Amino acid sequence: MHFPATISIPALGRRLTVVLALAFTALFTTLVLLWFVSWNANMQRVPAEPIFGIGPLTSGESVEQDFEVSGRYLTGLEFFARANSEQSYNTDFIVRLYEGTHIIRQDLIQAPIGPYLESVRWDFDALIDPVSHRYRLQVVVGQDPVAPVYLMASLTDMLPGSAVTNGIPTADHVDLAVRPWREIRRLDTLGAAAASLPA
Repeated sequence: MHFPATISIPALGRRLTVVLALAFTALFTTLVLLWFVSWNANMQRVPAEPIFGIGPLTSGESVEQDFEVSGRYLTGLEFFARANSEQSYNTDFIVRLYEGTHIIRQDLIQAPIGPYLESVRWDFDALIDPVSHRYRLQVVVGQDPVAPVYLMASLTDMLPGSAVTNGIPTADHVDLAVRPWREIRRLDTLGAAAASLPA
């Protein structure tokens, strides 16, 4: 007479220990990998190209532009500038992000601006779900710039409305060259990726 094979309690305990060790190792490895994951990308499908300058702008003068984004986690905006000077000087910009009439982000940033086109990046606390919201970026030239500043505009007409200089709208097809950015890390990358998948 044959009896079914049985697994002893010590053998079962050893197998359970191995399974738990493998699961812990996989979890630990995943967490370590996620800790170093980052996502830094332009959120526009067709980035606005800086073609010509709006200006010259001096202290207190501004350019504004409406825009929308198509993904989650808006963490920064990029614009472009140059100056009427033979060398670069640190130039202050007061930057404000509006939603409707409310200022939701504001900062004073400094960038070296000179005769060549310079990218100016403004990073701020993430707007987690900006999709379908309409925002407006206002860039104000700070106090006492060494030389007049030009903010660069695009003719691709990819943004809603037009650039507004010192409260005066430009032609409909003229946009301030604004690029929304997403820079996120760790578990936020999974949330942003999952939000773009169907269902």
